[in-house]
Amino acid sequence: MPIRIVNDDEDNLMGHGQEEVIYEVQKGDTLGKIAAKFYGDAKKYTIIYENNKDIIKNPDLIQVGWKLKIPKI
Repeated sequence: MPIRIVNDDEDNLMGHGQEEVIYEVQKGDTLGKIAAKFYGDAKKYTIIYENNKDIIKNPDLIQVGWKLKIPKI
């Protein structure tokens, strides 16, 4: 499944000058899967959780359509 980025430049991923990107949760996503896509390590899901506590109340329950901040690490 392709990564769905919601920002001014969808081709501009981590390491290209941005401090964070906004990712729109897709069907079948988990924080671990998203962390693996961006960081290469599913265990780093806590970084995404910590940066989105205003939206995510339970890291095991995320919803399609949520726009999550994915910080550069």
